[in-house]
Amino acid sequence: MAAPIDKLFLEICNKFGIVLTLKQKQAITGLFNFKDVFVGTKTGSGKSMTYECAPILFDNGTTLIIAPLTSIMKEQVDRLKGLGYKAIHIGTEEDDIHGIRNGHYHFVFGSPELLVGNEMWRDVIKSSSFQNNHRLTVVDEAHTVVQWGHGSAQESPFREWFAHIGELRSLSLNVPVLALTATASPTNRKKIMKSLCFKKDSIVILDNPDRQNIKITVITIPNNEDDEKLFHWLIKGTHGEYRAREHVP
Repeated sequence: MAAPIDKLFLEICNKFGIVLTLKQKQAITGLFNFKDVFVGTKTGSGKSMTYECAPILFDNGTTLIIAPLTSIMKEQVDRLKGLGYKAIHIGTEEDDIHGIRNGHYHFVFGSPELLVGNEMWRDVIKSSSFQNNHRLTVVDEAHTVVQWGHGSAQESPFREWFAHIGELRSLSLNVPVLALTATASPTNRKKIMKSLCFKKDSIVILDNPDRQNIKITVITIPNNEDDEKLFHWLIKGTHGEYRAREHVP
């Protein structure tokens, strides 16, 4: 007999028309077991799938996603609606506060300024109606927790509420947290997990940062080197591409 998680994997693959990778399975299994999960894998590795399958994983309910940019939210809302899910991003004139509070949506997207910094939305999140349906909290582009939320002695934070996302944990103590990023050093990863109040038994999923198709070379050149001579290969190549596009004989 197949294990329950294997049946869920099959249902996810059928729903999305994909084959799950090992790392996706590891992340989904962690969430299925109510563990906090940190996924630090490269762009295009399918990180979003680990929360897009939440309605299957948790038998519907609401997934709360904190994202840094409205464009990201709109793109994901459109994608999820196309898959037949109910999704919404808050911060528009069409905010369905009643529907969000009462669990009418599978996915609710919002910025930390609203979800954490706005008293009205905090009240919605901590309401018993929302809590009864809240299954997962996701922090997309989680590197912004440190890069945008933390300042320095010389500069204030770019968007300080990113450093306060962890406060949502106090509102939903038993809901797992999923952090997704493609750019977090080991030091920043620890800072992010601490800031988001990850539990001690959390799961960390990483891939090798090496990129076979990227090469970085450093050369030293004299200050008086002629720019045209130095970059002749780039200028020649760019000029050739331009002429080709413009059909210049």
